[in-house]
Amino acid sequence: QEQQQLLPRIQQHFEQTISNYQSLFDELDDLDSNLWILEPTLPARRSCVERRIALWEGGASVVIVLDHEKPRGVPIMVRFMGVTMATIKAVGGGSGSVADWRASLAEF
Repeated sequence: QEQQQLLPRIQQHFEQTISNYQSLFDELDDLDSNLWILEPTLPARRSCVERRIALWEGGASVVIVLDHEKPRGVPIMVRFMGVTMATIKAVGGGSGSVADWRASLAEF
């Protein structure tokens, strides 16, 4: 009797665990289908919550790591790569002022 219930309990536990991460999977799918993902190579494994995203065709990119508990929240890590002050000034119209990206992320 108890052994017959073991497999359904394992399956139920597995399904519950997967459903806990569904919002994370949805966010990763959205990133992968709408942005130019440089790393990881797509299709990416679900266990990888880090994405390197191309910003423009100049080599600049951003690496983000999503929080598995709050995937729509502020990423737990953001790192800009290949971005120099000259690049920032060129993109910003030469004003030389750099906006604090953390303030713009706070809206999310």
